[in-house]
Amino acid sequence: MPAKKGNTYAEKYDLETARGFFKDSLEMLKGSDDITFIGTLAVRMNTYRDLYYHLLDRFDDEELHTYKSKIDSILESRVVNLAMSGKANATFSIFMMKNNHGWKDKQEHDLTSKGEQVVFYIPDNDRD
Repeated sequence: MPAKKGNTYAEKYDLETARGFFKDSLEMLKGSDDITFIGTLAVRMNTYRDLYYHLLDRFDDEELHTYKSKIDSILESRVVNLAMSGKANATFSIFMMKNNHGWKDKQEHDLTSKGEQVVFYIPDNDRD
């Protein structure tokens, strides 16, 4: 017989357990300089990376979001530092930043007419 809709008997994480998981993840990340991807952190935590997002969706909790923001900041910083120091492939680093940290290519728009400067003349109606 299936469980009633909405039952949480099989849920492993309550809010306090989720907070502990995020705290432990942050501590592991701080202690392991070689982790540059949330998936690697998840493997080291003996879980899967979607768990982080599942817990954030399940619990609308400021503390969890703070932990996740700190984790993301550390991971983002590590990728940038590795790329800037030449220890990581720049193309792959850009790919990582776009796909995992919300980076985008800068788009510039030419708002002039064929590259020429547009000048607007506003007549002075007070002159006779």
